[in-house]
Amino acid sequence: MKIYLFILIALILFINNTNCNNNKISKNIYKHIDNNNENNIKLWVFFNLKNKNHTDILQQQNNKIIYNKIKKIANIKTESINRRKKRLNNNNNNSNNNNFIDENDLPVSDEYINEVLNCNNNKETIIELKYKSKWLNSISINIKSKSTIELNNILDCINKKSFVDHIDLVRKYKKNNPIVYKELNNYNNNNYINSDNSNSNSNNSNSNLLKVNYDINFYGYSYDSIKQVGIDQLQAEGDYNGDGIRILILDSGFNKSHEVFQNMKIAGEYNFVDNIADTGNTYDPVYDDPLKHGTATLSVLGGYKPGVLVGAAYRASYLLAKTEDVRSESPIEEDNFIAAIEWGEQLGADLLSASLGYLSWVDYFDMDGKTNRITKVADIAVTKGMVCIISAGNEGETGISEPADDSDVISVGAVDIKGDRTFFSSVGPSADGRVKPDVMALGKNVAAAFVHSQNNYMTLDGTSFSCPLVAGIAALLMQAHPNWSANQIKQALLKTSSKSSNPDQYMGHGIVDAYKAYKYNPIIENCFIGGCSGRGTCCFGVCKCAPAYYGVNCEYKRIECGQRCTNDFESVCQINNLGKSYTCLSKNSKNLVFNQNDNQLPICKI
Repeated sequence: MKIYLFILIALILFINNTNCNNNKISKNIYKHIDNNNENNIKLWVFFNLKNKNHTDILQQQNNKIIYNKIKKIANIKTESINRRKKRLNNNNNNSNNNNFIDENDLPVSDEYINEVLNCNNNKETIIELKYKSKWLNSISINIKSKSTIELNNILDCINKKSFVDHIDLVRKYKKNNPIVYKELNNYNNNNYINSDNSNSNSNNSNSNLLKVNYDINFYGYSYDSIKQVGIDQLQAEGDYNGDGIRILILDSGFNKSHEVFQNMKIAGEYNFVDNIADTGNTYDPVYDDPLKHGTATLSVLGGYKPGVLVGAAYRASYLLAKTEDVRSESPIEEDNFIAAIEWGEQLGADLLSASLGYLSWVDYFDMDGKTNRITKVADIAVTKGMVCIISAGNEGETGISEPADDSDVISVGAVDIKGDRTFFSSVGPSADGRVKPDVMALGKNVAAAFVHSQNNYMTLDGTSFSCPLVAGIAALLMQAHPNWSANQIKQALLKTSSKSSNPDQYMGHGIVDAYKAYKYNPIIENCFIGGCSGRGTCCFGVCKCAPAYYGVNCEYKRIECGQRCTNDFESVCQINNLGKSYTCLSKNSKNLVFNQNDNQLPICKI
């Protein structure tokens, strides 16, 4: 009997080691199996090709018939195409459709998917398809097997497929530190009369409707947070309210019956946790109410109860996505987040607001805006014309959480009513020295809808609630400046914030100012026209920045690598013998020392 047991263990180790030596399979998979002693696992399978017939057709999309065919294959809605045309085409007059549909939009190959699912040779083992990611050319799958041997057989089968690029775990994330909240007494401002006046249209200055007075009698509980960032001044300027802007919000679920949402335009919703349409379903009472967090963030962004609580973008339309499962100790799975962003983008979302904190086991040197999957997806969304607003996190000196590390998203920290940074607001910079958080807004005692009734309210603490404040401003700017690109929206917000002349890793560029951002004149992104701020070289219409700078027009200065990096046991600052270093690397990196003048302008390479 002992001999058979020895042979069995040796066989398992042999299969394990064989697969570990093949770089298609992440070592994290085997660590997970060993540490959790279970045969159920959720994986990403990444492919190295899209369907060749689709990619060939993509090259011919200048033909209108072919273009309509590829649009149908990609399942992209007209609203998404219109946003791309508007937000990606602001600096030139090129209407070539090639600008707006690319290989990322093509579906994952059904043939590849079926081959992976057919790796199940045992009827007792289940391989379940969860989500397809067009942008990452991958699928997430659940494998439920009876034994480690069977699980290894499935992994080996997938690993041998020539079209498989690599296999990895679907990451699970923990919540940021708990938010603090306090219920408010019922509030009814009898001084506010005729709330229907807010239907005035910013595009009709001769409207017969009475004009809204954007003051405390209109905003109610929201007034402090609105006033601090200049939303009232901007709305008074042009009655901007988010009309015509479609906003995707990712959270834990939403109590849509609350009075602040009775006039809200909901363009669509999906529950990515339970794979159903309804984002308002609840669970057993033993769990913290799953709708509390989402209801609060949505109300800060777009709630509308004049005299009680009003969000900046109360006339926008909304796509609601439930991506967090409160029943789990690690309630956030990255494939839910990724699927939700792709879903919202193809339905025409102009703006993303995500107030969930994504804390995983990644090392600080990986917070470089290029490594983590949810960061990559947020970045792709921006390249398709979406503005992405992300909470920086509530981890204080521990640092920002992904995808706030992305170079193109706008990460938001928290201040109190005096304008001081709250102790919990996560600090930066990113691992490559970019200023993070990007901006700040009120994140202490923020008024919001309370989930447990239809007319109660509460105050909360957290960057979860400063995030929708900035998202609301972004919606107003997009309404006021329909041809500004996502980068120009970001530039206007950062360059007009309170610390724009001296940003740092604690406050970023400072507290946003909606009115100043509205008045800002952003740089033209094409560097043949807009230049590179004297800090980079214009190479074929694109700025290549000196090492000390970053941004589309090299308009931002990096923060020198320092304590945030050295506090991480696995990280070390890169050594530059000719200047300052802005990069944090793994201690095992082969590029720990280099020689480069950090202000030297790059040379264009042909």
